[in-house]
Amino acid sequence: MRPFIYSQQQTAAIAEEAFRKKNLPEDVALVFDDVEIIDRYSDIVRRGEIQDFSTKITRNCKINFPIVSSNMATVTGADMAITMARWGGIGVIHQFFPFDEAGKRFLQAEEVAKVKRTESGVIRDPFCIPPETSIAEIKERMERFQISGFLVTDSSKKLIGIISQRDVSFEDDGTKKAADVMTAAGLVTASCDISLDEAKKLLVKNRKEKLPLVDSSGVVCGLITLRDLMSAQKSPRAAKDTNGSLVVAAAVGVSRDVLRRVEKLLDAGADVIVVDTARGNAKPTEVIVREIKKAFGEKAQVIAGNVDTPDAVKMLADAGVDGVKVGIGPGSACETRLVAGVGIPQLSAIVACAAVGEQYGIPIMADGGGRIPADPVKAIAAGASTFMTGGMLAGTKETPGTIIYEDGKAYKFYHGSASFEFQIERQDRVPRPAEAGLGSVEGAGVAEVRTPEGVSKKIPYRGEVGPVLKSFLEAFQSGMSYAGCRTIDELRQNASFAYQSPNARNENAPHEA
Repeated sequence: MRPFIYSQQQTAAIAEEAFRKKNLPEDVALVFDDVEIIDRYSDIVRRGEIQDFSTKITRNCKINFPIVSSNMATVTGADMAITMARWGGIGVIHQFFPFDEAGKRFLQAEEVAKVKRTESGVIRDPFCIPPETSIAEIKERMERFQISGFLVTDSSKKLIGIISQRDVSFEDDGTKKAADVMTAAGLVTASCDISLDEAKKLLVKNRKEKLPLVDSSGVVCGLITLRDLMSAQKSPRAAKDTNGSLVVAAAVGVSRDVLRRVEKLLDAGADVIVVDTARGNAKPTEVIVREIKKAFGEKAQVIAGNVDTPDAVKMLADAGVDGVKVGIGPGSACETRLVAGVGIPQLSAIVACAAVGEQYGIPIMADGGGRIPADPVKAIAAGASTFMTGGMLAGTKETPGTIIYEDGKAYKFYHGSASFEFQIERQDRVPRPAEAGLGSVEGAGVAEVRTPEGVSKKIPYRGEVGPVLKSFLEAFQSGMSYAGCRTIDELRQNASFAYQSPNARNENAPHEA
């Protein structure tokens, strides 16, 4: 029997085999609630034994926990991305930042830079300022980049001093210069090839917080901070790049100036570029992917979506993507299926798409559909390599937006990206070409709002996101132990499901005896 998902002959057989391997019916579309993972005999004594949650998010980018925070304006900015990376996952910085019209600053790239500089083994391109920089400008930059100090260098980039937050905090005269307040005597430096262990000993011995790295001529080539070394000890599972910086992804659309945006994001340190559109199975997405890969090659690890059929995965793979985002309409703030009548139920979409992705060596990111901690586990068991969520992280401290109070209770807003409220808000966010210096943006200058395909929600404030991520981790440990799998790849490859009736679903939850 042909699977319910329409596909060309070249992908149909792959999808059919995937459904058989997962012990699933091929002629009915399934969501997470329709299945349970089958318990398998194993030698796993305690679920706590399972500690390897590493997985690929793209062909060449690996993370240590398969959870990804969604590129929604009310979900992922720098704060969320930092926390996600410290837990081993990754956050996708959303593309809808308001633009600084006066400074013509690309704020999305600045958010990426904040993540990369938050916890680095070695900061290879530390912030440096000339000695004539004013105290007022130093304070503004500290606030903008959320950093506590600068290296002061001459015109040849030779180190001449260090200026910290305590040097300027109580300075009322903003016209004073860095040279007036910086520490110039007794600087402790190290060579560019010093190990992190040696750097830690040097910092502790000299009771310093920052260790500038200089070459034989005194030119700055890096920076190691005690704060970063201490943070690394607290986050042993943190997902980092080869320089020891936290990993971060950034989203772009299909605007005309997308290549300039990608260039700025890569320069800021983005490890992954996510080409995110409501409909990834379309020519504009294919063209943009080809252009990005042609312009930046392997430097740009590109994920594109959203799609939900195996043929769409094949199209994007042929265009050169390094990962595919799967899911049309399963999100908790999405109404695409109610408005457009389009969207394959998420579990079945994952099974079919992951099977084709496997043929190309392309990881699949399951985007949306989760309500409970078991759902990310099922998504990976269905073949995905990572699970993206917005709704399950919404309302936490790290999400963008302010806390509002109503009748003594705290809330945060969670906007679907196609909701009426977000479309209105976006009218004020998109830049005019002359102001932003980045060209036009899809939808810029359009006053009309299309029929919403999403909703806006008021989410009870949930505190820090850490406990939510901990519940995911423990759910994986439990689910993997039952499935007899010690790694994420084993779960992807070896897990199978039992299809259940509506009555079986009622039995799953606590019920009357």
